[in-house]
Amino acid sequence: MLQKVISYVYIIGGLSLIILGIINFSEDKESYRLLFGFETDSKYNYLIFRLIFGALVIWAGISRLKRKKTL
Repeated sequence: MLQKVISYVYIIGGLSLIILGIINFSEDKESYRLLFGFETDSKYNYLIFRLIFGALVIWAGISRLKRKKTL
C-alpha cells in the first residue's frame, strides 16, 4: 500500500516540477534556480532542465506502479 502511495507522490511531484517550471519560465528574472542552489541565467536552460527532471521523476513513479502491479 505504501509503495503505491509513494508512486503517486513521484508522479505528482514530477507534474509540479513541470508546471512550476513553465510558470517561472513566463516570468522575466535575472537568474533561475535549478536545484540545490544551482542557478542559471538562461530561461531556456531552466525550462529544459525542469522538463527533463520532471519527466524523469514521472517516469520513475510510473515504473514503480507497473512494477508493483506485476508483483
